[in-house]
Amino acid sequence: MSLEPNETIQTLNERLRSLFGFFSHTANPLWRIVFSFDEFEKRWVTHTPEGFNLTSPIIALRPKYRNYINPPAFVLERAMEIPPFANTDLVEKFSYEPVWVFKDARGNNLPPIWPAIKLIIESVNSKSARSVGAKYKDPEIGDTPEETLELQNAALDKLANELFGESSDIADSLHYKNAVIVPHKQFGDK
Repeated sequence: MSLEPNETIQTLNERLRSLFGFFSHTANPLWRIVFSFDEFEKRWVTHTPEGFNLTSPIIALRPKYRNYINPPAFVLERAMEIPPFANTDLVEKFSYEPVWVFKDARGNNLPPIWPAIKLIIESVNSKSARSVGAKYKDPEIGDTPEETLELQNAALDKLANELFGESSDIADSLHYKNAVIVPHKQFGDK
């Protein structure tokens, strides 16, 4: 499997809408994939971008992820309602919150691919259901917690192998240009 996305973001977002639906009877999809550099939020602000105090708060459009995700990457977000008691500077009472940033352990960008997206959402749904005592049953998940963990680990191993192939510390060092290569002396060389 190549690391290039085999589907467009639009196609993946359409699939997310059709399989996972919309948030609380709204036109907003429950899940979506966005590019971090392109996301902005309306916030109440008390200072100008230069740091000067304003006489009264104003609503301003502010970057959502630019200060946190560098270099920019794709983000899987989940819709949520902001509780009325939340102390926030967000203007709207509805928000998309990040669930997963498509980066590897070294911070390199990864393409959003459907098997990974599905696995992440199913894991979140399963944990959310368990936290309220409900049972979320996916046909690919086992009947006991041990079977579920075993199947999830197998799915993660398979996905990692498809994304990265066989990996070793030496191969990773060569790939990320961190290796030191010592030329081999031929027999008879001085």
